[in-house]
Amino acid sequence: MIASDRVGAAVHLVQPNYNGFIFGSGDTESLADLMLRVSGMSNARLESMSQASYRMSQQFSPTRWVDTLFDSYAALWQSRNTRES
Repeated sequence: MIASDRVGAAVHLVQPNYNGFIFGSGDTESLADLMLRVSGMSNARLESMSQASYRMSQQFSPTRWVDTLFDSYAALWQSRNTRES
């Protein structure tokens, strides 16, 4: 997996050198270097990184996403009510 530092989920789903790489947004040279690096990896290394990504994704169940959505909504609602007081 290759993601820019602007991808919000990257901090949760990409661990550099474990299952992918993160590059600075707009840094096309770094992106190109990472793409070359990944394309030169062995199938075994790519499979290992793929399995690591799968394991990391398991932490995000539908229930957890709903909880996160409700928590975000509650924080927004509280912030709105605080400003109006």
